[in-house]
Amino acid sequence: MEAFLKQNLNLQFQEPNVITRTYLDTFDWRIFSAGSVLESAMDEIGNWLTWRPLGAEQVYGRCPIDQIPGFVWDLGESDIKTKLEKILEFRALLPVATVATRIHIAYVHDDQGKIILRIEFQRDCPSKDDCVKNNQSNINIGKRVHLYPIKGNKGVIKKACRLLQKECHLVPLSDDPLITTLKHYAKEPGRKLQIITVSDPDQRADTAVKNIFYQLLETMKDNENGIIEDIDSEFLHDFRVAVRRTRSLLSQIRNVLPKRRITRFKRDFAWLGEVSGPARDMDVYLLSFNEYKKKLPADVREDITPLYEFLQRHRHKEHDQLVKVLNSVRYRKLKQDWEKFLKTPAPKHSMLKNANLPIVNVASEHVWRAYRKAYKEGNIIVADSPATLLHELRKTCKKLRYLNEFFQNLYPENKMRKLIGNLKDLQDNLGEFQDLQVQQDSLQHFISDMENETGIDLETRKAIEMLVTRLAIRNKKVRSAFDVKFRKFSSPSNSVLYKNIIASQRKLHSTIGQVSKTKASLVKH
Repeated sequence: MEAFLKQNLNLQFQEPNVITRTYLDTFDWRIFSAGSVLESAMDEIGNWLTWRPLGAEQVYGRCPIDQIPGFVWDLGESDIKTKLEKILEFRALLPVATVATRIHIAYVHDDQGKIILRIEFQRDCPSKDDCVKNNQSNINIGKRVHLYPIKGNKGVIKKACRLLQKECHLVPLSDDPLITTLKHYAKEPGRKLQIITVSDPDQRADTAVKNIFYQLLETMKDNENGIIEDIDSEFLHDFRVAVRRTRSLLSQIRNVLPKRRITRFKRDFAWLGEVSGPARDMDVYLLSFNEYKKKLPADVREDITPLYEFLQRHRHKEHDQLVKVLNSVRYRKLKQDWEKFLKTPAPKHSMLKNANLPIVNVASEHVWRAYRKAYKEGNIIVADSPATLLHELRKTCKKLRYLNEFFQNLYPENKMRKLIGNLKDLQDNLGEFQDLQVQQDSLQHFISDMENETGIDLETRKAIEMLVTRLAIRNKKVRSAFDVKFRKFSSPSNSVLYKNIIASQRKLHSTIGQVSKTKASLVKH
């Protein structure tokens, strides 16, 4: 192809160059899900990090790097860092694929010798050795030709495109090089982002619930290695969310699975939630540390550095303990027994009251019950109510949120989205209130623990106590906002929305069930 173009265009080739291209993303594919690509391109001159839209040549941002960053905060202050922070948050950047790209650049000149077009011939290979074989290697991931017209010379690009398509049988690029590379390595982008839901309203309740539990178990297993290898804090976060959702569903969905069988699993998942908590607590304090510093006057911010060192020590200790749990016989047996139970087919005719019912009927009953409970608990909270009442409401709202998310596909999308949004606003308020309460108590305990372990100087003690005071001020502000948040959640329109969509779905599928039974009866007779 290059020889053919040389005969038909006034081409001047440069020496080919090989770059090592590493595509980066998080474990849960946040970059890809944002419709973009993050790649490191390294050659003999240097290394550049480029962030661009998926399937497009334009660039969101580019910056030089000494090495591939592990986290967004490893980048120097730049626009690309500021924008990526919103997407990546606390997740680690991981290499999802690495290729070597052979780039051969040619310039097209006009009759006066002026450059009017730049052409790049690119070939991706698994390694640099394959690329330097000058197209003799059979190991190709992808080949591309890029045309870049020089300003004021758009006509020549049309001629070049015609030649490439007609004579060289090339077609316009349809897939981004990232997609081509992932296909070569049989990697599926976005696989970890699947939302755990039920979609078939008429599916038997016991089968549907088991499917949810199984997906949650898979989520736990997906995150184990990330926890053990200590890649980033979100592996433990996602693991614990899966455990909490499992516990929540086990406690709420009754007469669907055999009580005798699930009692043991309730106990074991409660244990797992308890033993994984301390490591996550340390993660949260460390991730919040920069925000803690911002709450203090600039001249005392460095005085709480010993607190950071204390948290790091305890975080390592708790992480080591958690790794022992994940490698323990008890945890392995829990996974094995739970998976075996979930894979056991449901009996054709269960004796349990709700097991044979359509899942939409069972889900609707429990969603409505959880909403009513949250409604009642919130309505008795007044200005001087103890924090324990808000804590109980927070737990009830979390259970309602899980039910809404598990079963959201059984109801009209726009209406369920509104219900989840109103609930989330209340949850954010209750969650921050609870976190601030716990953090104030914990920081006071940390002062004592630091004193007992290594000693604590007066400046550090005063700085931590000042931080506790600032958190208490924020705590009062959050508490005062509760009434507005709860009024929105408990408004007549929100209550009617819950009641209408749930009642209508139950009625619809109960009618379908009755029709099915009648048809079966007619066939039998």
